[in-house]
Amino acid sequence: QLAQLAQTTAFLSDVQVRILDHEQQILAAAGTGGASAEMTWVFQNATTAAPGQPVETMILVAPARADPSGVEPHTVAPPVQAPATGVISVRRLPSPWGDRLFFRNERVEGEMVGEAVPAQLAMAYPITGTTSFSLPVGLSLEVVRAPLRVTAPIEAGEQVLGYVELSSPPDFVSATLAVIRRAFLLAAAVATAVAIAAGLVVSRGLTAPLAGLGQATARMNSGDLTARAPVHGNDEIGLLAIQFNQMAAALEASFAALAAERDALRRFVADASHELRTPITALRTFFELLLDNAGQDQAVQREFLQESQSQIDRLERLTNNLLNLSRLEGGLVKLQPDTHAVSNLLRGVAAPFNPLAQERQIDLRVALPARDLSIYCDRGQLESALTNLIDNALKFTPTGGQVTVGAEPAGGGVSLWVKDNGPGIAADELPYIFERFHRGREATAGGSGLGLAIVQSIVQAHGGQVEVLSQVGVGSRFVLTLPGATDVPSPG
Repeated sequence: QLAQLAQTTAFLSDVQVRILDHEQQILAAAGTGGASAEMTWVFQNATTAAPGQPVETMILVAPARADPSGVEPHTVAPPVQAPATGVISVRRLPSPWGDRLFFRNERVEGEMVGEAVPAQLAMAYPITGTTSFSLPVGLSLEVVRAPLRVTAPIEAGEQVLGYVELSSPPDFVSATLAVIRRAFLLAAAVATAVAIAAGLVVSRGLTAPLAGLGQATARMNSGDLTARAPVHGNDEIGLLAIQFNQMAAALEASFAALAAERDALRRFVADASHELRTPITALRTFFELLLDNAGQDQAVQREFLQESQSQIDRLERLTNNLLNLSRLEGGLVKLQPDTHAVSNLLRGVAAPFNPLAQERQIDLRVALPARDLSIYCDRGQLESALTNLIDNALKFTPTGGQVTVGAEPAGGGVSLWVKDNGPGIAADELPYIFERFHRGREATAGGSGLGLAIVQSIVQAHGGQVEVLSQVGVGSRFVLTLPGATDVPSPG
């Protein structure tokens, strides 16, 4: 009876049970180790028992099977024959959620339990020959035992008859912690993977613009000033890329301006050398002839000396123009501005050309505005610019033509203009007429080719601008626009 009690308690409680005497000697022990997975409970119903006959209950625990998780029928053979009215078969099966107990009630009327009693399990779902438990991956049905021990005395009054000792219960805390630990490890692994992926994406977002900026810098270092960094967004790296591109554009513009200035200087030196070489060559020829027999003739000597004087005058004009132009472009000319009446300025510039205009039968006019204007300028420099324009107009205007010098208000400034009805300038030549030593294809009159370049430099030194409107066969109109015009009361 003690053994059956220990086995039943161990079976139902899933603990190790030991029954000890008063000297703590083992009387019965059961549980763990070879614990059975099945139990057969044979009992006699009290209603069928004879009067005065005690109700007997027999507890039989079947041996543990090799495969406790199977659910096929199992046969329990009680070791004794006993009258009974029923048999309850109990099976304990492990599962991912803890052990589960399954009961099946087999009623036996008027029979002796002497034959094998089938102990089939009744479950919440039908059981077939192929039914089996499947566990989630990573879970195990191995029971973890806690190192706990509880001993309770069995007393009769004040006398201790023995002890009941329960030990090695299932360690549900450890199992739960193990599950939680695995869950946290899995979550940590997933979080780590997500963090790594996010880090790669973020780092890619950071390194890609920097890589593009580095590539653009390398291209610029190799001499490619057109290199630009890609702009991604408006963050700090994007602003850095924008500033880098602005710097690159400024450098490119600066180098382009330097290259243009270098090319212009080369052309200037070449053109100046050509212009200087022509009169120098003529002078050398005249001197060589004078040293030969031609120098014995007084008339020839006079002619050569007159031509030499012309070439020297040409050299003087050319060198003066070159000097003035270089000083203007270099910012070395210090203007001495003052307020001047436009009418006096135009009359004073046109007056010296009246004899030449009459000689060539050209009508030279001065067109003044209805209300006189004043202009703040360096009169000497501005007269030089207008003189160049009037001189060119008289050179290219045919006999019987007309040249007009005038002025008019222009917004907050004043426009001075020189108009002629000469041959005009071809449209494809207009962008180049203010370049040094430029001469039109149809030009027949002599000149250094520096006059219009000097005009442009003088106007720009005053903060103004010059433009030309021309049509072939109709004539040209040069306009100098300067700031700071005011009304001047008319005299009288």
